[in-house]
Amino acid sequence: MYYVPNVKFIEDNVANYHTNEKRRLSIKIYIDYLSDTVKTKAILNKVLASFPNILQAPAPVIVIEKL
Repeated sequence: MYYVPNVKFIEDNVANYHTNEKRRLSIKIYIDYLSDTVKTKAILNKVLASFPNILQAPAPVIVIEKL
């Protein structure tokens, strides 16, 4: 049992990570402006495919947000 002051619920975001076995994470990775983005995405896909705990459905999404 956990006791959390009411002010934490009012002022902060509260996330319960124990209700679902699976969750999606957003991980920011920074690359150089001159980097090959196609090659970078291919490497990241290869790295993600090598981890058995990463779900294939829905597939991981790699987004280039800004340069």
